[in-house]
Amino acid sequence: MMFICVFFFLLLFSFILYKLKTGKTMHLSDFRLEVIRSIIESVGSQKNEKKGRPPLENPMRLTARHYPSLIQDYSTEHTSERKRRRKCHVCYNTTTAPKKETKTTYECVECNVGLCVVPCFKLYHTLKNF
Repeated sequence: MMFICVFFFLLLFSFILYKLKTGKTMHLSDFRLEVIRSIIESVGSQKNEKKGRPPLENPMRLTARHYPSLIQDYSTEHTSERKRRRKCHVCYNTTTAPKKETKTTYECVECNVGLCVVPCFKLYHTLKNF
């Protein structure tokens, strides 16, 4: 409550000073509208910052050491032992070549993605856009 009283006192005081300094005749309501417009213009012109984590310039996949490994075998009750296969991340998400849905038995355990050993593993860990 005290803050509101102080705010209105400062607004009235600034209105009186404005009239004395400029010599203009203006109603208090018009002065309040001008103050509100100037506040909105100053706040509205500020650039809105994006929320969330900033993108990494060098993702970990480009800087850390990673090695290809075979996807672990698994067995089910209905079938004998089978090799597990995953989609190659590079073949499926490429922007530089036609996309294809290649199944592979290799993966990068650290990145948790399936990758063809040649050339996709190298492309994924050396290029930002593959």
